[in-house]
Parts: sequence; C-alpha cells; structure tokens
Amino acid sequence: MSSHRLPPPAQWLESWAAHLDEDHLPTSIHGAAAGKGWVSLRLDCGFLWCIVRGGLRMAWIAPGPLDRRRLGVLGQRPSPLSAALSGSHLLRARVLVDSEDRPEGLGLDLESTTGSGGRFCLRFWPRPGALWVTDARGNVRAQEGRMEGPSLEARLPRPESSADPGVDDHDRRCQERWERYLADEVRHRLERTLRQKGRALRRKRDHLQGDLSDPTEIAAWRAEADLLAAHLHEIRRGQTRLECLDFEGHPRVLDLDAELLPHQNLDRRYRRVHRAERRQERVQEQLALLGPQCLEQEEREARLRTLPDPASDLDAWLDLAEEWKIDLRPAPDPRSTAARPPRRPYWTYLLDSEWEVRVGRSARDNDAMLRAHRNGQDRWLHAQGVAGSHVILRCGQRDVPRSVLEAAARLAAHFSQARRSETVAVLHTHRRYVRKPRKSAPGLVTVDRAQTIFVTPGLPEGCRKVDS
Repeated sequence: MSSHRLPPPAQWLESWAAHLDEDHLPTSIHGAAAGKGWVSLRLDCGFLWCIVRGGLRMAWIAPGPLDRRRLGVLGQRPSPLSAALSGSHLLRARVLVDSEDRPEGLGLDLESTTGSGGRFCLRFWPRPGALWVTDARGNVRAQEGRMEGPSLEARLPRPESSADPGVDDHDRRCQERWERYLADEVRHRLERTLRQKGRALRRKRDHLQGDLSDPTEIAAWRAEADLLAAHLHEIRRGQTRLECLDFEGHPRVLDLDAELLPHQNLDRRYRRVHRAERRQERVQEQLALLGPQCLEQEEREARLRTLPDPASDLDAWLDLAEEWKIDLRPAPDPRSTAARPPRRPYWTYLLDSEWEVRVGRSARDNDAMLRAHRNGQDRWLHAQGVAGSHVILRCGQRDVPRSVLEAAARLAAHFSQARRSETVAVLHTHRRYVRKPRKSAPGLVTVDRAQTIFVTPGLPEGCRKVDS
C-alpha cells in the first residue's frame, strides 16, 4: 500500500478510538483551531487532528502543530468550533454507527465537558462529512459541514474487529497523507494563479497590439491634410471634392463635407491625425510597460517547472509564493458569505428585559443608525462635549421612567471618551430634534431642545447585550 493512501475509516477507527481512550483520555483541551472541514485540538499528549475535507476522512494524533504558512493553505478562520471546544476536557472516545451497526454510517464521538457537558462528534460517512459540538441535551452548539444521512448512535469501540496493522503506523500514514494533500493544494493554487496571470497579461498584450494603427496609414492621413492646407485657397463653400496635384505632381481627388467651411474641413482632418498619433503613443507606452511584466511572468513559469515535487520540498514552494506575493489561502465560499447576516451599525442592549437601547459602533455607524431610525419619539442620548457613541432608547409614545433614562445615559457615558470620569454630563432629547448637517464630518449632528443629566459611566445593573 502506498504511504499516501489510507484505508477507509471502518478499518482503523475501532482500534484507534480504543487506543485514544486507553492511553490519552481523559485530557484537557488547551486550544482549538478550525477551518472548513477540519479541526485541531491541542491536548496534553499532542495535537488531535480531525479531517472531513474533500476525499479525506482522517483522525490522528500529531506530535506538533502545523506552522503558520501551512495553516494559511488550509484557510484558518474564526470558527464556533474553536470557542465551543477551547478550555473543555475530553473524557471518552466512542464509535458512531447507524442502527444496524454498518460502516455506511460511521463517525467518532468524543465525550467532553463543553459548557454544561456535551460531545464533540466527527462524521466520516456518508459524504459530506461534518464536525459538530452538542450540549448535554443533544442540541448542536457549533457545526462545520453538513450532517446528512441516517442518525448515528454511539457505542464503545471494539478493537479486535479492526484490520488496521497498528495505531502508530496509522498516525504516520495520516500525517504523510495530510502533507501530500497540502502539497497538492499548494501546487494547484500556485500554478493556477500563475496561469491566470499569464493569460491575462497575454490577452492584454494582444489587445494593445490590435489597437496599434498602421504607421503608413497615419502618415497618409497627415500628407492628405497637408495637401488640403496647401490648396485651401482654392476651395469654395459647399464644394464636395477637390481635384489637385500632390507634392510629387500626381493628380489627387480629396472628398470634402459640403456643410462645413473650408477651414473646418481642414481642422477635421488634422484632428483625426492628432487623435491617431496620441492613441499610438499611449498604446506604445503601455506595451513598453507590459513587456517586462510578460518577461517576468515567463521566467516565473519556467522557474516553477524546475522546482522539485512539493511533497518532497513544500517549504520551497511556500517560499516562492511569499517571494511572488501570491496568496495561497482558499477563496471564500460564496454560499457562506451570502448566508451571513448583514452587519448592523449598532449594538443592542436590553434594560430590565423591556427597554431596547441601540449604541452606535463608530462615527460612520452613528450616521447610518440615525438615517435608518424613523421614530421621532424615541430618545437620543450622547455624552456632552466629548466624542462617543450615539445612543437611542426605543420608547415611542411610552413614558420613560427616570431610572431607565439614567441607565441609558450611563451607557452613553460608558461608550464615550469620558468613560473614566467619575461624573459625565449626558445630553438627551427626542430623536426628531437631532439633525445631520449637510457635508458635515461623520458623527457630527446638531441638537435642539436638549436636556442634561449627570450620571456615572458604566454598564447599569440589569443591562444585557443582545446578540443581533
């Protein structure tokens, strides 16, 4: 068997899970990193890697982490899995199977103390795989991938049923297969980037060369304009053609526009010559700048062909990508970008579980929040004389108790540059009396009928932030 090929999880998961349960669990999770289809947990015994990415379905213990550049190839990004797993403990390993205990539904279940107790699960089959964290009641807290297929049940591993030759050999093969995968990804992305850039440069060069005019044609236009200038005194208004001799004594016929004056016909011809000459100069300048770029691109493509296989020297390929400033990170998934909710220009707080308060996130967000806020009866608050967030208390026609107004004012003081002062003066008025002057700086407004209230900065009691 090749070192870059792995048996299916049904042949190694039983013995590997039993080995993990026997020699490494329970253990603490000191840190977690995750991305699309992978998660890495820093344990007492090393690094636990779980992969359900593309055609890979693996789990193994590695002695050390991946370096920064290799993680960049994977596309490390903030993941809810990292937050859900960091600081918890792994207690026991189980095998996930379907109701008939068949390998068609297969996964790994790691019992953990995540929050109030829960599990970290990894599903290998059927495709696509998934990683997810549940709480004690079985509710999914964080997920990476799709959990399609039949429901799976957890049971203890039976290592005697496995055909895997050994756990240590399994970890080694997984590590080699993972390095092979990274090498293939680096080769593919580097070659694809160079190919796309080279194609774009060649296409641009061909377009510019197509825009070049024939120099003899421009010279003929100028000679025709000069000939017309020499015989301009012979032209009468409304004349449609001029029969004359050129500078070499040959007869010529020049077409004229009868609706234009003689000098206007001459100006039209010279303008065409000047436009063609200027366009010719611009194209030649662009071609002169593009020449070294095309030459450098050809040298890069030739140099890439001389490199050894990335599986044997991956660092050389990564060094080359850094030298050429080529980003090897995977492109973002458009589906995940489209599903992401739009960013709101404010944070939302609840006072006494009844009153909603909106706090602007920046100067420009303050303007966006005011533009989108239409209820003129709501209260607007801002720390007096200092920069800070605009605060809107959603009250409408309701009467606002003094305690609620003071709590909102404390938020306005807290989100201002005077947050370290003992007492802060806060302006408050109805939203309809706040106006944004035309062409004013971000966050700058004019206020009418404002009153002042003095409060101590800080988050008031009973105030909680709402996840928007």
